[in-house]
Amino acid sequence: MNSHRTGAWRPFNQATRIALVAALMSLALGACTNKAAEPEQAPEPEQAAEVEEVDMTGVDPTKFAVVWTFKTVEKSLIEQNVATQTMQLRDLAKSGTAEAVYFDTKPTGDQALGYPSISFVVNAKSPDAAKAILDEMVFVKKGISEYSLHPVGDRWLEQSPATGANTNSGRRFVTVWTTSSGPGVKDKLNELAPRQSDAIQNLWRAGALENVYFDAVGVLRENNTQDFVLFVRANTEAAARKIVEALPFSKADLATYQIYQVGAPLEFR
Repeated sequence: MNSHRTGAWRPFNQATRIALVAALMSLALGACTNKAAEPEQAPEPEQAAEVEEVDMTGVDPTKFAVVWTFKTVEKSLIEQNVATQTMQLRDLAKSGTAEAVYFDTKPTGDQALGYPSISFVVNAKSPDAAKAILDEMVFVKKGISEYSLHPVGDRWLEQSPATGANTNSGRRFVTVWTTSSGPGVKDKLNELAPRQSDAIQNLWRAGALENVYFDAVGVLRENNTQDFVLFVRANTEAAARKIVEALPFSKADLATYQIYQVGAPLEFR
């Protein structure tokens, strides 16, 4: 796993408070209705046309990133149940219980087992409610996979209107951020917050960012960890890093991030 300015990170288990959105849940490629299209370069922010003000989604039910890991390496068991698992995920997505579903045809890591990967966020009123939903999935019931939950805050911005008909084209990289803490940091964060917000909205309008999550609860509690999650649309990891490293918080060394490839958005029909 790569990180930006590694030495500035707090211990990993603290940073994952807001998610490891890119963790894997294996599903067969043929069982999904969408395939990741050829990469398409995200438009540069300065080329974006003028659009209406950003419509924020408000406070949604509690959201959790679902982090999946295999409990078995028996491919036959996976293949026998993957269609059912896919149908269950499709139903969750159609009902709005699952959102920000991404499909990666070329996952990396030992746990991939050669299968494409899926990552998503689940809506639930509490961790127990989320577990009750996920425990009904066949991969859990049959001991194929296990999961952990990580709160990601509220979804601020959804899919960008700039992507238009090309919503599913191109690669996506999720960046999981942790803001700094310490004497004077909160004042600097507050000072740069308007510029940070404007920059994120401009990138969203241009189609370079989507599915932006923000830990509003943490901000209200003034815990100096105003964490957020950004999905970046870019051809390569290097291009994704270039986009997010230009953000005011990053340039001022007020936030650090980890980056994971998640493929392309997946919509079930």
